[in-house]
Amino acid sequence: MRLISILPAFLFGLFSVAAVEAGAVVVRADVSPQMAPDTIPSGVPFTVDIYMENNDGITQLGYSLPFYFYSPDQSLGHARHRNVHGIGAQTIDFPHIQFHDSSIVMHHEFDSIWNVMNCWYGFSWDGQLPDTVNHTAASMIGWEPGQGEKLYIQFAFFTDETGTFCIDSADYPIDTYDWLFDPGEANHPFNGPYCWTVAEPPFICGDLDGNGLVNLLDITRLIGYLYLGGGEPDPLQAADSNADGEVNLLDVTYLIDFIYRGQAAPVCWPGE
Repeated sequence: MRLISILPAFLFGLFSVAAVEAGAVVVRADVSPQMAPDTIPSGVPFTVDIYMENNDGITQLGYSLPFYFYSPDQSLGHARHRNVHGIGAQTIDFPHIQFHDSSIVMHHEFDSIWNVMNCWYGFSWDGQLPDTVNHTAASMIGWEPGQGEKLYIQFAFFTDETGTFCIDSADYPIDTYDWLFDPGEANHPFNGPYCWTVAEPPFICGDLDGNGLVNLLDITRLIGYLYLGGGEPDPLQAADSNADGEVNLLDVTYLIDFIYRGQAAPVCWPGE
């Protein structure tokens, strides 16, 4: 806990230098893929995407971002973390203990900025809702303004339940982990909560004959449609197994790899 105890003074020095203009850092959340506006397909891997923009006119030298994932009506009990070979988080009470889920992705250009401190802290980061995590970052290089809004952080989840899933900023009892870009009076709010409906998809991706299974018959049906004049799958989107927006030979290959070579299940919605 000694490292954590010195953070407030350290961060205050950085943020005091950076404080010039209020409310000029924009942070918002979205999800992908979506099967309809604001709707996540149940049983399909998804990410919560954090878009950020520095409109401050100055270089930001650090921040503290606490994110809170929850189901407001408790319709969802879990949103499991997926190992996407990203970053894990360490526990608050025992910094040497890690959550080894590697479910957090920081895009390289953003990750490389934070050369003084770049730490993820988990409060209850175990996939059982509610889940809370904090990112504390500091830099001698800084996050320059004027780059436009970009996708910088992604959280990889999976749930096979249906209900409501939300993200918001968190007010943690220890002030060290509060939402902070500049001194408190100059913070730009997260403007949450951001919420989505998790619903059963209207079809099974890759199930072209509608029998509830994805197997060799579906590969045969897809080949027949593409090359032998067979009827169009209904819906056609069920045939777009690699989610690239087109139905072609690549989807045949994807289904073969899924059924016989252990590749990830087809998705059919725009990829992450």
